[in-house]
Amino acid sequence: MPSYLVTGASRGIGLSLVVELLRNPTNYVIATARNPAGSQGLQDLFREYPPDRLSLVAMEVSDKASVDSATKAVEELVRAHSGGLDCVINNAAIALQAYRGFEDLDLDLAEEEFRVNTLGPLRVTRAFLPLIRKGQEKKVVLVTSDQASLELAPGLHGILASYALTKAAMNMMGRKWGVSLRAEGITVLLLHPGWVETDMGSPLDKWIYENAPSLELIATNTSAAGCVRVIRDARLEDTSVWTSVDTYDCPYPSRTVWQLQDPQNFVIATARNLSKARALQELEGRYAPNRLALAALEVTDKASVDHAVGKAEELLRPHGSGLDCLINNAGVSLQENDRFEDIDLDQLVEEFRVNTVSPLRVSRAFLPLIRRGQDKKIAFMSSRQASIELAPGFSGVAEPYGVTKAALNMIGRKWGASLRAEGITAVLLHPEPGLTRSSLGWVDTDMGETTEAWMRVHMPGLKRLPVGVSAEGCIRIIKEARLEDAVQFLGIDGKPLPW
Repeated sequence: MPSYLVTGASRGIGLSLVVELLRNPTNYVIATARNPAGSQGLQDLFREYPPDRLSLVAMEVSDKASVDSATKAVEELVRAHSGGLDCVINNAAIALQAYRGFEDLDLDLAEEEFRVNTLGPLRVTRAFLPLIRKGQEKKVVLVTSDQASLELAPGLHGILASYALTKAAMNMMGRKWGVSLRAEGITVLLLHPGWVETDMGSPLDKWIYENAPSLELIATNTSAAGCVRVIRDARLEDTSVWTSVDTYDCPYPSRTVWQLQDPQNFVIATARNLSKARALQELEGRYAPNRLALAALEVTDKASVDHAVGKAEELLRPHGSGLDCLINNAGVSLQENDRFEDIDLDQLVEEFRVNTVSPLRVSRAFLPLIRRGQDKKIAFMSSRQASIELAPGFSGVAEPYGVTKAALNMIGRKWGASLRAEGITAVLLHPEPGLTRSSLGWVDTDMGETTEAWMRVHMPGLKRLPVGVSAEGCIRIIKEARLEDAVQFLGIDGKPLPW
């Protein structure tokens, strides 16, 4: 008897998935929700089906203790069946800010969405992985969305900004982790259920009416039937494929200081602790105040960002009061070679704060100054690791970093589409050359050193790229970027990278 576990099963698609799975008399379904007793739909099903067909388990996907407790409960439940779990369907998700643009997002709410939509599936999947390994089917399903498509993002700007970036991050997890799990015989499926008539989707009715009037919403039972069919038919070779209910593949989709080489440029260089930034201090001693200024800035701290904006306003007043270009370069990679099963989720949250939320925080804080500038450009320093299409080829290295940078790319793609209407050019920049193996390079930085062992094994011919060469290429791409180019994901050779 195949066994299925569904998260977020109290209503909407999750509840419909449970109903659809129960239509097959050979299936055993474990439906989880924060509070199963509070779901009338689950309680009705519980009264209708015997214990060997349906069990209800309380589980809050963002809470470790709750997930651990649910895992123990499920271990007891499946012991009477095969002893293993055939399929985990990660459906639980939240969308707390449907219509807020990136300038107006509540970042605390965005972090809560990340904890549920990205960390939740990671936490749940690795908790149940021992049971999945004992199952017959060995399948992990990540219910995603077309909102997670970096290729489609410009056409979907104006809605679900924070939801989209958390789902893009989840897609990166599925693509990369799926490669290593496939080696164990585990199938990982990224599944888009369509535009479904749910409580989560109802706030979008106005946007759909104005922007996609011909779009036909799918009833939850129709979507669930399609999802179950795709899950049932999925094979190991389908691992990491992103598909929809109709089975069509979905589309995946100290550099700044080099600006001083141009004598016409005025550069504001920021760092958390200027007293420890010896190289910046040396540059400050070499250049006049009208060429280089230093400002303390901790990108994760709102007060620090606000203070830096105030200082920048003072510094820019003699130069015309506007800021021509903001380069979001700050980033961290705290867990270079950890597997998804071993990732420290607290550290992953910290990487999300620095790599994803902070460029948003900084960019919108400086946006009034950018609007007054001449060039009006925002550069987001991304990475090849952020490419969801290329992700399987980089499985096993910088997993959390890739997840958070994929989410950053979603910000650049969606927000960049609306900023373009204001004459602001957004650029997503990979600080290395393009895609061919012969041209690949890895920038020689402290962050890159920890990946050296992985590179020696998987890319022995990979060349170290001097920081100066990378910086020079980055500045050239930023300088040449035009409004009509927004929003592209480019290497320093000007070649686009796949989303």
